[in-house]
Amino acid sequence: MASLHISQDDTKCWQLSFEADDGQLTLISHSFPSPDHLLEDARELVAKSKVPPGTVIVLAPPRFEAPRSEADPPYSKPAPRRAGS
Repeated sequence: MASLHISQDDTKCWQLSFEADDGQLTLISHSFPSPDHLLEDARELVAKSKVPPGTVIVLAPPRFEAPRSEADPPYSKPAPRRAGS
């Protein structure tokens, strides 16, 4: 079964990868301070059928506690904009 993996790497950053049925891994996004944005991206890939039907999303637990500063607000999906705005 195909899956989208969200995991924390050795640099304490989060990444999103796609695992095909044959086990091949493809890195989609990397270097995010939290998994929030990646989870939103993974849900969008599934909803828009950009990945094979039946693809599951796997969110790994944090490997490290990444300090979050007060200046880093939680991720929220931005409103749509027209190109060039």
